[in-house]
Amino acid sequence: MDFHNFRFSNITNVSVNFLLFFGILHPKFNSAWVVLKYVIRVSTIMGFLFGGMVLSEILKLLHSLNDLEKLMDSLFLTVTNLVSIVKFISIVRNERKIMKLLAQIDKREFRPKSQHQKNILESNIKAANVIALIVYSGCFVTVLFWVISAVIGDEVSLPVPSYIPFELTSTPVFVITFIYESIATLIGGFSNLSADCLMISFVIVISAQFNILNDTIENLERFCEEEFMEKRMRIDRRSPEFQNLMNKKLIGCIEHYQCITEFSKTTNDLFSVTIFLQLFLSIVIISSTLYEISTGSITSQVKTFSMCAYLFCILGEIFPVCYFANEINEGSSRLTTSAYTCDWVDCSVEFKKNLLTFMTRTQKILRLYAGNFVEISLQMFMKIIKSSWSYWAVINQVDK
Repeated sequence: MDFHNFRFSNITNVSVNFLLFFGILHPKFNSAWVVLKYVIRVSTIMGFLFGGMVLSEILKLLHSLNDLEKLMDSLFLTVTNLVSIVKFISIVRNERKIMKLLAQIDKREFRPKSQHQKNILESNIKAANVIALIVYSGCFVTVLFWVISAVIGDEVSLPVPSYIPFELTSTPVFVITFIYESIATLIGGFSNLSADCLMISFVIVISAQFNILNDTIENLERFCEEEFMEKRMRIDRRSPEFQNLMNKKLIGCIEHYQCITEFSKTTNDLFSVTIFLQLFLSIVIISSTLYEISTGSITSQVKTFSMCAYLFCILGEIFPVCYFANEINEGSSRLTTSAYTCDWVDCSVEFKKNLLTFMTRTQKILRLYAGNFVEISLQMFMKIIKSSWSYWAVINQVDK
């Protein structure tokens, strides 16, 4: 079967389109008009709106250092946006490498070899899209309820704690500032999640490729038989033609494995530092968010719900990375067993030598690391949750 037109790179469409819209990834500058539109869009969205909002949050944080409640109220969103800036800088600096990774997703070695493998890849594309839909929806709901809670409170206030260098006594000034904060906060959330979804998509690609590689090497003989049937050749498993095809497909598996390891290394190099910051600072963000939720009064149920939605978004950023990194570990560890279970007994000596080489190389399990020293896995996710809970308990004790 020919899957030449299958585009596994569709897995990154949502995140890439958002990153292009926000100007974190730039389009092809074919004309001066394209350049001008890009500069205007980036200056407005990422400069005036997002940049101005982050600056006001930092100033608010500095003015709240002597008040624990106000400090925790400002800390969670400020830290999130500062981590976002690090992500954006990393993407801008490594844009060429990211574009190469996007192109590699559709290379010959990564294409499905059967309908079953195509279904596997399509299910992973669907998973990436569902994750994106969930976190973007969570972000929108969070900002929406921040806005609602600011309006229906005892006193109408701004949706997000920030330092405002001018008086808000005038109604038009207050309304303009309110709208500015709402839009800027939504842009900050969507741009941050776009960077995360791109990273998650790359991790899903690696996990999916290990799944189809395991399937290919377990069914080498069946794939050879199907190719013989397509060519209407007589199937004789001991014939030189059949043995040569088996060896050819095994070499294809070895090349596929090399492509996966190269893709994984590039991905790890690109996002290792940002993943480390995301995982480490998520402890601060989660604990401060839990503090905000636990101190919410009965009259601020909308605010409490919005903070729960925000906490859901934070978990939605880190859990998929940890989950699919764990899937990579399992898929990589199965390769040696998959290779051994293929029908190698009656194969040629050359095939057996190549198979032994492959099995020797795949005994080293491929893992993703945050900061090049912390292994990303579900165990790491549980440690983050436990640490966040512990820090929240300490903060509650200090507050009392």
